[in-house]
Amino acid sequence: FASLLHGRLGEGMARSIRIPEAVSELVNGKHATFYRIEYEEDGVPDSLVSANKRYSELLEFNNVFKKNVKSQGFFEFPPKRLFRNNDPGFIERRRQDLEE
Repeated sequence: FASLLHGRLGEGMARSIRIPEAVSELVNGKHATFYRIEYEEDGVPDSLVSANKRYSELLEFNNVFKKNVKSQGFFEFPPKRLFRNNDPGFIERRRQDLEE
């Protein structure tokens, strides 16, 4: 996902997009996982921007992006999982897949 965005944001200044961690929190009494996305213009001081997003938000963004940008080679999202999606090993694998 991060590499997809990196390649689609246009020419010009180099940038870094990464998903360095996933954080689990309680939201309305249920466990929720947020993936931290970082965007930075290389060589530009204080340009780091980060946001925590849920998998469902990233998936929705990807679907809108694919619909509006007619191009080949879109990222295939890791599959949605109904059970045991709070397993630390699963969360880390998903984070790594999203960062590719």
